[in-house]
Amino acid sequence: MTEVYMGYECTVAIGTNGTASTDEEMVEISDVTAVEYSNSVEKDEWYAFRNKGKKTSIITGREDSISVTAKAIKGDTALRYLVKTAMTKSGSDAMTKVSLTIPMGFKIEGPAAIEVSNPGTSDANTVPDVEITLTFSGDYAVTDMEETV
Repeated sequence: MTEVYMGYECTVAIGTNGTASTDEEMVEISDVTAVEYSNSVEKDEWYAFRNKGKKTSIITGREDSISVTAKAIKGDTALRYLVKTAMTKSGSDAMTKVSLTIPMGFKIEGPAAIEVSNPGTSDANTVPDVEITLTFSGDYAVTDMEETV
């Protein structure tokens, strides 16, 4: 039988004290239903004579973000912190420490800007989804968890 990674093995933890959150202040979002990681890059490209018309490309910048969908469950400290921060803060105060661990064994951790596109509104007979985008900023780290064992 082939072993596979399952999406539900992702964990998303949020610092409840902004970007200065300690490990003890990191709290997992309770009822995550979807996590989507996005990486976009800035490139400089050119066609040098020495490459005989073939393109040379170099990555000069990058943006990593995660989109999280979670059910609005009472008592979810991390989710409430994100919604409150996005709705009441701006500038660097609208950021927090984020940790995403993905099933393939990678951990992305560092400061991230918080953007809430749906704070938990929906039809009357459904448990609302909260939709959040967390864009990593500045000095964040990507760790290969298998290499650190």
